[in-house]
Amino acid sequence: MILFLPLCPALTALNIEEAVQMALKEHPELLEYELENRRAHWAMVSRFRDFFPELGLSYSRSDSVVTGEADARLRQWSFTVNQLIFSGGRQLGSLRSARRELHMRDLHSADMRLTAAYQVALSYAEVLKNREILKIRESYCALLKEQAALAALERELGLLTSHELLDIRIHCREYDLELREAQEALRESRAGLALLLSLSPEELPPLSGTLNTGYRARSGILSGISGSPSPSQTQGISPERVDHNRLVERLKERAKNRNREILKLVAGEESARQTLQDARLGWLPRIEAEGVYSLSGSRRVNEEASFSLGLNFIFDTPLFPGAVELQAGKSSPDERNRAFSAEGDILQNLEKIYEPRDAQFRLYLAGLQRQALVRQVCSRVKDLVASIILNRERLEIIGEKILLESEKLKIEEIRMKQGEMTRLDYVESEIRLADYKTNRIEGVTELYAREKELEQLCGEFPSIRENGLILYPEGEE
Repeated sequence: MILFLPLCPALTALNIEEAVQMALKEHPELLEYELENRRAHWAMVSRFRDFFPELGLSYSRSDSVVTGEADARLRQWSFTVNQLIFSGGRQLGSLRSARRELHMRDLHSADMRLTAAYQVALSYAEVLKNREILKIRESYCALLKEQAALAALERELGLLTSHELLDIRIHCREYDLELREAQEALRESRAGLALLLSLSPEELPPLSGTLNTGYRARSGILSGISGSPSPSQTQGISPERVDHNRLVERLKERAKNRNREILKLVAGEESARQTLQDARLGWLPRIEAEGVYSLSGSRRVNEEASFSLGLNFIFDTPLFPGAVELQAGKSSPDERNRAFSAEGDILQNLEKIYEPRDAQFRLYLAGLQRQALVRQVCSRVKDLVASIILNRERLEIIGEKILLESEKLKIEEIRMKQGEMTRLDYVESEIRLADYKTNRIEGVTELYAREKELEQLCGEFPSIRENGLILYPEGEE
């Protein structure tokens, strides 16, 4: 696991949880997208208005003056009600489409948050890695300079050849170059983390903790990974099949059901299916009912009342779209009226001929894209599990090498003082031990990155405190 220990009590250090929250709070693209999501939400809510009648109220006044005749004045109030009766499921489909779009936006927003969190987690680990490597470089660079100074004295005493002294000095110069490279890597990694947190490198506070070299990928989704199987278990069967086949299948199912990219394609496929259904039902008419009630008069507005009721059939069909209107009403106590009208446009809406085929193709294409992504994600999940297993075993071997090399170095120091070993060989052993320690830190960071990628593929938010992956200093709990 990643172990965080306090660096300096006098400084306010930034831990990984605070870094993730800071990045999510100040993420400009995420904030902009959340604003667009709120707009999309209100747009979807406004679509419910289509299921209620449209109400209208109007007032008009006209004065006509003709020479030699009485003035004509008219005042009129009108109240209109228009209600959609049938639309072939278009309105309901439009509402469902808006809901799916909003759901896809929510998925994209969650994916943006997830990606930002993982970027911060990996960048945070990268800074800790480079800081630890720099400490190793600084420590061993000082040791090598001390060995070079002793080698120079031994050369003056004739205990060391000039070629051996030159080799030691070259090793010192090479290691000094690696030290400067480590300093530059730390500076760049801090700048990258500061950029994710919307800070300048100078504003970035010191980071809390150090990498735990005993970290072996203990995320909750990897609970099925065990140690290396015994020879009797693996005889004739690969270790992966023995210990991790069920885990891989479980992670594949989780990725299929929770991976944000897959869920977005599933929502897109459902939207394409609804579009196809709407295209196939496009020949059904839209039926609207309309009612108008009016009060009018030359002196008082309520002198005369009239009303009318109507049905409108609107056909939005290809080649020959049109409309049919039926109307009946009463404008006075002794008058009743009925009306019928029909109209159509010849050779219009030609694009609707191809709409069902186009919708069918888009649905087919959406299905292919989803299946391809599922295969890609499942393959990557399997590769990551195998990589994590190999990295864990490699770290165990490196740890054993460090223990062995440390013991050997103690013995070699005694042999060197007794003249049984040259200082050049001892210096090379020190460098080898430093390289092992550096490789272990890089391996821990790489293992952490693999685990985070696997969590992201499975739709998991970065596990920090929940499963003990990161242990905070005492007092931060």
